[in-house]
Amino acid sequence: MSWFDRLSHRHRIAVSTLSQTGGNLAVALIGVGIIRITTNQLGPANYGLFALIITYVSLFTLITDLGITAMTNRELGRQGADQSVILSTAMSSRVGLSIAVIPLIVGSSLLIYRGHAAIFTVAMAVMASDVVWKSIQTVSGTAFTVRLKGHTVSGMLLVNRGLYLLGVIAVALAHGTYVDYVASYVAADLVVAMVLLVLVHRLVPLRWTFDLPSWWQAIRIAVPLGIMQVIANIYAWVDSVMVSILRSSTELAYYSLAFNAVNVLSVLPGFLMVALMPTIVNAEPHEVERLVGRAMYVLVCVGGVLGVGAIVLSRPIVLLMAGASFTPARVPLIVLACTIPLGFAQTVISYACVTLNQYRPLIMVAFMVLLLNVVMNCVMIPTWGPTGAAITLLCTELISLLGTWRVFSRLTGLRVAFDELWRPGLAMVGALGAGIVALVLLRGARPIWTFVIDGSLISAIYVACLSLARGVPEELPLPRVIRRWVHPSSSPRSE
Repeated sequence: MSWFDRLSHRHRIAVSTLSQTGGNLAVALIGVGIIRITTNQLGPANYGLFALIITYVSLFTLITDLGITAMTNRELGRQGADQSVILSTAMSSRVGLSIAVIPLIVGSSLLIYRGHAAIFTVAMAVMASDVVWKSIQTVSGTAFTVRLKGHTVSGMLLVNRGLYLLGVIAVALAHGTYVDYVASYVAADLVVAMVLLVLVHRLVPLRWTFDLPSWWQAIRIAVPLGIMQVIANIYAWVDSVMVSILRSSTELAYYSLAFNAVNVLSVLPGFLMVALMPTIVNAEPHEVERLVGRAMYVLVCVGGVLGVGAIVLSRPIVLLMAGASFTPARVPLIVLACTIPLGFAQTVISYACVTLNQYRPLIMVAFMVLLLNVVMNCVMIPTWGPTGAAITLLCTELISLLGTWRVFSRLTGLRVAFDELWRPGLAMVGALGAGIVALVLLRGARPIWTFVIDGSLISAIYVACLSLARGVPEELPLPRVIRRWVHPSSSPRSE
């Protein structure tokens, strides 16, 4: 029996979530290096084209999911489920959909961006194949996360980014074009997808099935969820596409840099909620209410300090990631940083709806938010550029959260308590004030020292304010000395 198998269920959830969180933070650091190299080698205009290609194909990757991944997570978590059949059907159907969508990616890009050079089409065709490798990675990951082995997923994610970084360095040394950077991205995904296939086959026997009725049955069940997910994710990514159409590729580069700096954090709440899925799906209503409430509180606390940090440290973040030529990305980054705690809260409620099979009415909420997003972007982007796109996303995130919360409460009868959120709110105000004062005092310092010193101060003030408000979550794995200092027994109870 391995060390992981000897852990209790609660500790497995903690290990799985924290390993994926830690892995994602390491990936973020590698990502800073990758962005630093690509932005300096390509410049704002060509980096904008590179970011456009990645974003455009990512939209189609969402379409190939059609809710299959979330549905697979839920079904694998059920007691007595035939994991081999569920995983094999999900893998086969997603790969089949991904192959079918490749011509659509290339064809639609030729129509929308017909004024671009031939090299743009070549890069788009290369990137289009990535939908297959991303699908294999995503479905394989469900087998490990449901078994609370998030450390395996985070390890493979680190390998992926490491391979990509090596490819980027090689392309930079060879003074390659953005097509070569796209090829490096795809090659890293291909290698990791093949390795994950081998690993998951050892865990759960996979059988490639071309049983179209089984595919159709799986897709038919997942489609309502898929429609909601596709719409909800398109509204987050469509801003970049609209900036590329309504403004210039250079301004798209500014928005993409700000969006990527924030978006890398958006996966964090998903790690916790995926780990909680098997527990929630088999729990009694009162326990579901407790779990969802605690997840909401913990993630808002985490999202609060990340949001404040991104707002105060926007300038050093941009300078460290891309250099002085990308300084206009600072204002969009400040606006987008405000979406972090909202997005964390939204993820909790959305995952809870999926787990409890109460997500279909959310399709209308997602559609209305997407429509509002497009209309607002048509007004905001021509006048305000990347900042207008960021303001639009912030507004739609808030509306989406309120709409999702109302639907969840009405359908499930469960109460998600917001009355405790004043505690992290108070801590955010205190950390924001201290961070701004420190930023003024550190004026003229190097970006790296500003980031380290002010970032540490923001974190310390945030924890101190949260402790004074008796709001430090008991679930956070704090050292014993700090745990005694913050008086966890006085925090909002988790038990």
